[in-house]
Amino acid sequence: MRNILLLITGWLFSLPVNALGLGGMTVHSDLGQPMNAEIKIVGANSNELPKLKIGIASPTIFKQNGVPYTHSLQLLNFTVEDKGNGYPVIKVLSKDPVREPIVEFILDVSWSRGHLRRIYSAIIDPPDM
Repeated sequence: MRNILLLITGWLFSLPVNALGLGGMTVHSDLGQPMNAEIKIVGANSNELPKLKIGIASPTIFKQNGVPYTHSLQLLNFTVEDKGNGYPVIKVLSKDPVREPIVEFILDVSWSRGHLRRIYSAIIDPPDM
C-alpha cells in the first residue's frame, strides 16, 4: 500500500504545471495622457516570453463576465518586456489619450502550455496641478 502511495505521489509531482500567472497592474499615466501601464508576469521562463499571445478578450467573454466592452479597448497595445530584474511585464500602451477615469478590461493570455484570462480595473487620476 505504501509503495502505491509513493508511486501516486511521484506521478502527481511529475505532472507539468502551468505556472504562468499575472500580477497586478501599475498605471504610470494620468487622465488625458496615452495609457502607459505594466502588468507583472509571474512564473514564466524566458523561452515562453516571446511566444505569449496577449490581447483583449472577445466581446462575448466580456458579456459573460459582466464587464462592459467598448471598442476603444481595441486601441490598447500589449507587448512583453523583460526588464532583466527577474520580473518581466506586459506593457499596456495606447497612442490616444485615456479620456475615461476608469479603465476596465479582460486580458487574454495564451502560451504553449496554457491559457488564462484576468479582469483588470484601474482608476486613472487627473494630472497633478
